[in-house]
Amino acid sequence: MNKLFTSLYDLLRRRRPLLWTLLALSTLVMGWFATRLSFAEDITSFLPDDRQGRQTASIFRSLRIKDKIVIMLSAREQAGDETPDRLVEAADAIAEGLGRAVEDGLLESVTARIDADLLESATDLVYDHLPALMSDADLGRLDSLTRPETIDSAIRRAYGRLTSPAGIALREFIQRDPLGLGTPLMAGFQQFNTSLDYELYDDHLFTPGLGTLLLFATPAGGSSAVADNERLVTLLEEQLDVAAEHYQVQADYFGAVGVAVYNARQIKRDTMGTLTVALIVIVVVITLVFRNRWAVPLMMLPVLYGALFALAAIYFIQGSVSAIAIGAGAAVLGVALSYSIHVLAHSNHIHDPRRVVEELAYPLTVGSITTIGAFFGLVFTRSQLLHDFGLFSALTLVGTTLFCLVFLPHMLSSDASQRPGRLLERIERMNAYRYDSNRWLAGTLVAATLIGLFFFRDVRFESDMTRLSYEPERFAAAEQRLQELFSDTNDYIYLVTTASDPEQAAAAYGRTERMLDSLAAAGMLRQHASAAGFVVPLEVQRQRIAAWESFWSPAKRAEVERLVAEAARRHGLRADAFAPFNRLLEKRFTPFDAAGAEASNHPVLGEWLNRGEEGPLYVSRITLDETDKERVYASLERIPQVGILDRAYFASRMADVVNDDFNTILMFSSALVFCALLLSYGRIELALLASLPMAMSWVLILGMMALLGIEFNIVNIILSTFIFGLGDDFSIFIMDGLLSRYRNGRRLLAAHKTAIFFSAFTTVVGIGALVFARHPALHSLSFISIVGMAAVVLVAYTVQPILFRLFISGQTARGGFPYTLAALLNSLYAFVYFLTGCLLLQLYMGVLLLLPLGRQRRKTLLHKALYRFCRLFLATIFTTRTRRINPQGERFERPAVVVANHQSFVDILLLLSLSPRLVMVTNNWVWHSPFFGRIVRFAGFHTTAEGYDRLAEELRKEVADGYSVVIFPEGTRSADREVHRFHKGAFLLAERLGLDIVPVAIYGSGLICSKRQPFYIKRGDLSCLVMERIAPDDARYGSDARTRARGFRRLVQEACAELCDRERNNPYHLRAVIKNYIYKGPVLEWYIRIKLRLERNYAELDRLLPPQGRIVDIGCGYGQTCCMLLLRCPERQLLGIDYDAEKIAVAEHGFLRSARLRFRCADVTRCELPEADAFVINDMLHYIAPDEQERLIARCAERLVPGGCIIVREGDRSRRRRHRLTEETERWSTRILGFNKTCGSLHFPTSGWMEETARRLGLTLKVEDYTHHTSNMRYIFRKGGAR
Repeated sequence: MNKLFTSLYDLLRRRRPLLWTLLALSTLVMGWFATRLSFAEDITSFLPDDRQGRQTASIFRSLRIKDKIVIMLSAREQAGDETPDRLVEAADAIAEGLGRAVEDGLLESVTARIDADLLESATDLVYDHLPALMSDADLGRLDSLTRPETIDSAIRRAYGRLTSPAGIALREFIQRDPLGLGTPLMAGFQQFNTSLDYELYDDHLFTPGLGTLLLFATPAGGSSAVADNERLVTLLEEQLDVAAEHYQVQADYFGAVGVAVYNARQIKRDTMGTLTVALIVIVVVITLVFRNRWAVPLMMLPVLYGALFALAAIYFIQGSVSAIAIGAGAAVLGVALSYSIHVLAHSNHIHDPRRVVEELAYPLTVGSITTIGAFFGLVFTRSQLLHDFGLFSALTLVGTTLFCLVFLPHMLSSDASQRPGRLLERIERMNAYRYDSNRWLAGTLVAATLIGLFFFRDVRFESDMTRLSYEPERFAAAEQRLQELFSDTNDYIYLVTTASDPEQAAAAYGRTERMLDSLAAAGMLRQHASAAGFVVPLEVQRQRIAAWESFWSPAKRAEVERLVAEAARRHGLRADAFAPFNRLLEKRFTPFDAAGAEASNHPVLGEWLNRGEEGPLYVSRITLDETDKERVYASLERIPQVGILDRAYFASRMADVVNDDFNTILMFSSALVFCALLLSYGRIELALLASLPMAMSWVLILGMMALLGIEFNIVNIILSTFIFGLGDDFSIFIMDGLLSRYRNGRRLLAAHKTAIFFSAFTTVVGIGALVFARHPALHSLSFISIVGMAAVVLVAYTVQPILFRLFISGQTARGGFPYTLAALLNSLYAFVYFLTGCLLLQLYMGVLLLLPLGRQRRKTLLHKALYRFCRLFLATIFTTRTRRINPQGERFERPAVVVANHQSFVDILLLLSLSPRLVMVTNNWVWHSPFFGRIVRFAGFHTTAEGYDRLAEELRKEVADGYSVVIFPEGTRSADREVHRFHKGAFLLAERLGLDIVPVAIYGSGLICSKRQPFYIKRGDLSCLVMERIAPDDARYGSDARTRARGFRRLVQEACAELCDRERNNPYHLRAVIKNYIYKGPVLEWYIRIKLRLERNYAELDRLLPPQGRIVDIGCGYGQTCCMLLLRCPERQLLGIDYDAEKIAVAEHGFLRSARLRFRCADVTRCELPEADAFVINDMLHYIAPDEQERLIARCAERLVPGGCIIVREGDRSRRRRHRLTEETERWSTRILGFNKTCGSLHFPTSGWMEETARRLGLTLKVEDYTHHTSNMRYIFRKGGAR
């Protein structure tokens, strides 16, 4: 990644016109496409994009009942007789003023008067479609209704109603239908009435007592039409203010439109106020810190470019985007801003733009990929709004990252004379504080995390969306008055049945009505109402019309007309009094289209039979107890076409959906981020180290929210993804700083911390300033931003360095291996295995104590069990191979004192696995260990705590029982694996007890489990050499205890050297070299692995080199050859030389580097070469010119000691067929991948040239064919004389 962007930087630096042309052209093209993008302002885009969510969104957009504005007019002073008239005049004036809003398309209608013809409109609808709407039962009753006696009875009742006081109002209805054919249908209209108590005065609707007059306005665009509603509310308030002033009335209104407009106004005031102040603070601080008036524009340019890139890309992806999502996406600009801050902060430390690109390309790219992954997870949510937010955020970060790495470096100053300001120096001093060294801070964070783990599941999602809405005092009072007025209707819950096809909608409406009937019969509904009687399938209506026409034959019609006329005369009416009824019988009826304009425009049915954008909307109304809601809604949800308009239910469902989506996306994003980290670092351990602080920060935030009772809502849940993204970036940059120092000693952490500080600062100031906002949704952002950023920064500053030092850098600083996950699991397995064995042995001891056995017998049985356990343990530690070398066949049948070198506690297990007839002299720690102290005491082991005189007497008993005594004369484990001074105590014991001495040499235990890393079990071989017995009177190794101690030390030391020589192919060496380069980049790690495999662990090269002496590796690269050669023969002294400073820096910062292994960065064609026993020049000569090649070999020969050698491996260009692969490999390595540096063309020598050079220099030459695939040959030059 670094190579790609540095090469691009070099290209554009040489071609500046291309740079600015590319920037301008890309900006113009993206700007043009961005302007073609369409923006949607529909708030329902937040609803889940599933069947039910899309259905609910369609209902909300189309159903006007929810958006009605209620206007309430009342007298300012105590009401008088003239008050109703004044209120009527004010209402008419307001209605007339709002007529302009109707003309402009802002309102659909304004209802100031109750239509006096409401009953007539209902009657006309029924009798225009009478047979089509009659039920089958009513049609079946026609025969009984037209009998003579029934007709006479009906006319008598009609006469009584006509002569009653209500006869005037009912006259037309009675004349039209004296037989009551349409009465059941007219009765259906009664269910549409509410229980609202009201009075009519001058055709206006008043509350009882004529105290308050009510008007109703229906917005044309609904509450989601933001721009139109702003104009509407402004006009409405102007009209209300004018009417209130002119007519001296109190005018209030309430509706979803007003709430939406006031929320938008308050959000604008809050953001313009708090964020303007915050922006000024940020601009001033950034300018003062960087002492550059261009700092702020340079920070903003990448962000603006990224936003433009996102809009243009979205145009190609989907063509439109939610404007609300773009507004919410402004939060991601904080993450994008942190990228440009990183570049500027880094350039403030390093005034070379190319180095800025080189050092930031990798962490910035990895950080952006992981953060993009976090936001991209939102694309898979069921909400279109969150989908658009995630897409816009992810694409913005893509564009910002490209600008920061491609264009921004060319805008940076390379003036190194600029000094940082005092404010920046103070901030950097604060950042330089070792937060990871503060135990109190680290302990507090750990404790807080543990508390958070206990409480974080208690965080809830805010299900009441209204609590996020800003409501001014006038709306609160108006809503209270409205609730008091409509107290009986507050429990109404509306159901909306919808389908794209009218026939399907009608069928579903019928199923809904039948479901409601069954629920009411079961006692789960208090009441229900619907217009199901008016929603009849067209085919059924046609059948009913046909049945009607079939019944009313001309003869039947004439007969009924005659019977009606005769009955009218009998009861004192004219014969033609019911002429409208006759015309009704002659009428040609048509079906009633419940999905058509006639239904939706009807003053009564229009509220129940609506028309939506995707089909008809049929409304039902229910009332029920709270305890029955769950069962009723579960039953209704079985009808997929039904939507439930219950605010509490809808909010609860939305909370569940968003909560489920958020949990899913959190897991998905976390997995995506972890996979990106894993691919970037190439090690699961580093991915875990980078991920753990993010997880810890998240637990801290959730824990604090739970403890403080703060709930998630749709606003702060979006911000949480923003904080997650920033925390991800912070962790990656802290990890990059730690890894840079570990890899090559570069101290980038200070620059990264400075950038992190300013990223957090801009976020806290910019979003945290909303703590002063009055809007609840904006105010809820402030806590999350302040607490979240504090947690993210503190965890990144503290926990990550602690973990890195604990598992990686701290281990290598002591000369040990860095921990890996596999090594941790293997070590855990070994120690659990060992402790389990100790526990079983103690249980076995308990069994022995219960058995009727003597002390000696119990001891013998325990020793045998201990012997078998030690052998089994060493045999089943899979990473270790144990060899017991016993050329004398020693079985310890006669007691002896066993002396051995001591490197690890594994030595104890190894020696105890030699024979069951051994007891040991241990230190106090082993004697009192809670794990195996009882075992060693029961087995007859002894401690040196009371001196050797007392110890000798105690051991006589063990010797008498036939046991040999094992002692480590060094007294403690050797940390450097050398055989240190032997103390004389062991030899005094042998002298006093008159015992032979059996020396034992142990090799490898200090490698697989060293004193510096006692809890790290490594891969390697373990060898134990049991030497011949030395009798007490054998003076070869000394005559007294002191001289014998020195003599036996030399003997063991020589045996250890012999074992070391035998174990040159110890797997530990391979693991050690690989671990030396682990965590330094996946490419380097795999290069080392492949190189070692191809070179067969340098066994052949090791064979050709002297086991001791000074060896110089010219062109050592990363130094892996030197490391392996020293491990195979620790007596060597190695110097690696290479002109690539980056590689030498990596080599010098390996834990294998020691006084015997050094590296130097130098050009070997000019530097002074040291005197050496051997020079190694592997795959290096072809990088220098032919004359320089011969000169280098000559200089090496000059500095070579007599008998020394120069080993050269090079491609032989004379082997043309095989040389093609060699040249192609080098071309990829140097020119394409840039893995090896070269200043010019490649110059491969030939074997003939090598032979000629050897003759000229007076050296002998041996040529070996190194491989069958490439042209590589090995040339071994030797200098005459004795070494």
